[in-house]
Amino acid sequence: MASSALALVMPWAAAAVPAHAAESAPEVKRDHPGPHHWMYTNDDRSGGKVDFWPQGDIVRISDLQDEGAAVEVTIRNVTKDPDAKEYKRTFEGAGWGKEFRASMGQPYNMAEKHCFWFRIRLVKNGSVIAGSKDTAQWRNYNNTKKECPGVD
Repeated sequence: MASSALALVMPWAAAAVPAHAAESAPEVKRDHPGPHHWMYTNDDRSGGKVDFWPQGDIVRISDLQDEGAAVEVTIRNVTKDPDAKEYKRTFEGAGWGKEFRASMGQPYNMAEKHCFWFRIRLVKNGSVIAGSKDTAQWRNYNNTKKECPGVD
């Protein structure tokens, strides 16, 4: 993977931007074009966050707490039969984030108009932190923000 394929998010940028864009930094474009979905882990301090911009298939994983846990995100294409795992990535870094995008090729180039299931959770020492998991299903439409509940 080329070094230009990953973007790091600087932790000092968090104070100067709105809460939903707290991971933004000079190296990462804060306002990617098109619709924007996001979800936090369900732990008591929301230690992790995943952002998804369908236009460009941009997925950002952010670790928002310095508690030694990693943020794990799994993405499945639930439009396919049977469901197909696209990818799973883990990131740890206390305020830092990592982005993946279609321009990086497979598995990051997600099928247009398909429904994708996202799961976010915290993992520490190889074990999932109880109560941290959250899930959502988002449609990969470049110009419309749309969830797709009930797609199996």
